[in-house]
Amino acid sequence: MTKFFDLKFVTRFLIFSLVSISLLLLGAFAIYWAPDSNPEALIAKYSSSTSEFVVTDLGDSIHYRDEGARMGDVLVLVHGNNASLHTWEPLVDKLSSRFRLISLDLPGHGLTGPSASRDYTASGMNDAIEVVLEHLDVSNCSGSATVRHFGCFA
Repeated sequence: MTKFFDLKFVTRFLIFSLVSISLLLLGAFAIYWAPDSNPEALIAKYSSSTSEFVVTDLGDSIHYRDEGARMGDVLVLVHGNNASLHTWEPLVDKLSSRFRLISLDLPGHGLTGPSASRDYTASGMNDAIEVVLEHLDVSNCSGSATVRHFGCFA
């Protein structure tokens, strides 16, 4: 029977390939790695005159903005994954004359930072929304029905 490949050669080739790829990945990580940014510097850079922070019972600091018509209907603007309340700035500009607009950075997003409880589930995100709304004494708003529809409320 004819031998189609040399087992020793194939083994050496695979080991060489894996080591080479590992070294390339390690080198890329070493070149492009950057330490976490200083939270105070980020707050100074990305907060605005309307930025506020509320501290939860666990010590988390939630970044939010309460803008627009104080006597208008309340809209809660909740950003998507890997976003921040800055997502809503163009909409806030257009709706602020008619509505009270509350936007917030969910835990692990924007200027809110990591959650002490490490609860990044829909329920954990909902808890952050509830903290902000309770802090602002808002009991009725639009936007929460949408959040509830997607399973954020327990």
